[in-house]
Amino acid sequence: MTAGTQDATVPAEHSRALHAAIAHSSYAEIDAGHVMFFERPQEFTKLVSDFLTA
Repeated sequence: MTAGTQDATVPAEHSRALHAAIAHSSYAEIDAGHVMFFERPQEFTKLVSDFLTA
C-alpha cells in the first residue's frame, strides 16, 4: 500500500489505518499528492517494482 503525504483526497492517515488492519501488508509513503505516479514517477515505479520482485 502506498500513500501520498500531501494527498488531500485520501489522507495518509487513512492509508495507515487500512495498512494496520490488513495482516502482512506493506506500506510506503511518497512525498506527493493523490496522483503520485505522475508527480513522482520514478519513486513510485521503484516502490512497485521492489514490491513485485520481493
